Amino acid sequence: MIRTLTLLLFANFAIIAAASAADPIEKTDQVGDWTVRCVSRAALPPCEIVQAVKRKDVEQNILQFSLSYAGTDDRYAIQFMLPLGLFIQGEALVRLDDKTDLNGYVFTRCEPQGCFIDRLTTRADLNPFFAAKKGIVAARQTNGQTLVAPISFEGFGDAVKMMVAKNEAWAKAQGVKK
Repeated sequence: MIRTLTLLLFANFAIIAAASAADPIEKTDQVGDWTVRCVSRAALPPCEIVQAVKRKDVEQNILQFSLSYAGTDDRYAIQFMLPLGLFIQGEALVRLDDKTDLNGYVFTRCEPQGCFIDRLTTRADLNPFFAAKKGIVAARQTNGQTLVAPISFEGFGDAVKMMVAKNEAWAKAQGVKK
């Protein structure tokens, strides 16, 4: 039963990130290297924070990192989207400040737009991200090379605060209790 509820919650968060690419964006705010993106969707929290990293030579995203918040309780969803052509067995390397490796970031699926790592988490589990200045996500490509995508955490804390405030206001307006 708990596993089913967790899967349903996770699916709800996955829809936020996937739908955000297709839905018209109502409002974005730039906070450091992060974008707070808000889109009106029925029955879903409107805002997430996003950072995209592009390959300069072909203008292709090699990483999109998004974080969303349910607006109630202590439920966050992290999503990394990386390009196709990766070995998806095992975990991707998520390293912060050249020293802290985070475990549990496994590929959950690949779709035409890329391969995804989806993870439900709590605010306490986000503490390493709040403390970091930079990071990487790395994965082995099918050609044997390693894809390494940098992450900047400049503005991360303020972007999260803004997203949380907006999603909590949305939840309150919807009559959802904490």
